[in-house]
Amino acid sequence: MTEKEKDRDDVLSLKNIYLSALLHCQGFKLLGTSREQFNSRTLYFDFAGREKAERLLTEHCNGAVTVNLKQYLTSLESLKDLIFGRQRGDRENGFGKY
Repeated sequence: MTEKEKDRDDVLSLKNIYLSALLHCQGFKLLGTSREQFNSRTLYFDFAGREKAERLLTEHCNGAVTVNLKQYLTSLESLKDLIFGRQRGDRENGFGKY
């Protein structure tokens, strides 16, 4: 197994933005995003620490995870900004207002 393959084994890729926001707000390192080879519309969020992340997601499914709501919403907005290519200041200038 090459070093690159070992690194890839420790990466968890999720397409669910809400679970990704959970990992992000819990301090998991977001390595970047990736897309499926044949379906370029599907975006994955790639996180370091696969085993720990899977444990946290299992705990979440069992209802054993609590989060700071403000941190969670900030993480969710950051991931949306990443998807849509927005910068932090864009929202304040009227871009992306609801």
